[in-house]
Amino acid sequence: MHDALRIPELFVTIFSFLDASDLLSCALVCKLWSEDAQIARWKVCNVTLKALLQRLAPIDGLDEDGLPDDLNGRYSKLRINLKDVSSQDWKAFLSTTGQVTHLHVTRLCLHPSSVSLLQSLLSTYGGDLFPNLKSLELDFDAIEVPTVAFTLSSSLRTFKATSYGYDDLGPILYRLHPHSVNIHTVDLWMERGPSRFQPQFYPNLRTLKYACKSFTGEAWAAFAEAPLLEDLEVTVNMSGIPIVHDVTFPALKRLHMEDMEAGLTLALVLGSHMPALEVASMEEIPLRKHHQSGLRQHLADNSPTFKGITLVDAEDVDDGRHSLIGTLMAVHPLIGFFLSMLRFFFGL
Repeated sequence: MHDALRIPELFVTIFSFLDASDLLSCALVCKLWSEDAQIARWKVCNVTLKALLQRLAPIDGLDEDGLPDDLNGRYSKLRINLKDVSSQDWKAFLSTTGQVTHLHVTRLCLHPSSVSLLQSLLSTYGGDLFPNLKSLELDFDAIEVPTVAFTLSSSLRTFKATSYGYDDLGPILYRLHPHSVNIHTVDLWMERGPSRFQPQFYPNLRTLKYACKSFTGEAWAAFAEAPLLEDLEVTVNMSGIPIVHDVTFPALKRLHMEDMEAGLTLALVLGSHMPALEVASMEEIPLRKHHQSGLRQHLADNSPTFKGITLVDAEDVDDGRHSLIGTLMAVHPLIGFFLSMLRFFFGL
């Protein structure tokens, strides 16, 4: 073997550019490659919590009544007791979890007995489960506070979650706050109900992707309280028009709005000041031509760095009767808000 190939972590660095299937193939080549491929897997790939826990003990699937259910188990139970885990076993397990940087929590709600077991192991032997975790993703059917609590770490940089319940992310976000100081990217998708996500608790937040079906002017104003927010992507599937007035996004550079009602879009943008905005994009929003002109004028007047707005699948309607309204909508946010309401309710 060439001496260059003996450089520590050389293969780990190379393997870090491969996906999980390719890493598996590399692991079958020889013992050296197998060890380095395993390190690269835990360190670089998007690892599931279930795969990690299976390195500690076998897992049984249980249904709602606590009965065995391997296919569609509601709960997952570690098939092990506290006395079965030695300090060396626990240390070896932590050496693996300590390498994980990207964790994906899929359908795995730990049975209360397994939650207690992990808590006992942490209390007995100590240690930190995920000291180097940078990215955490939660699936909609894996949102369970006791399970997710084990994955939270102050090293987190990215947080992504999907929810189909009514504000079932609230308790998770509450638990996340103490660990949010270094998070710079948040991606939330909520099927029903409002979110208690409060960007002001994320001092280093720079990118926010937010999709929901219930939205308020207060929620929009809360976004502006993230002092370093540069990228904002919003999708709101609702027909109501919140009152938004004099909201300032001091650092926002890029704005993307998608699949929204025209009245809601106008209310949010015309009621806001974005002095650092460079580009904006609107997709699948039925904006008439005078609305498009009003938005361009408003954004250009409020930001000296504004370069332009991109409109995709916008309604192409040109009616001279709307030219005066389109001009007035760019004059003042409140005028834009009330005129957008008139258009929405009376078709003006």
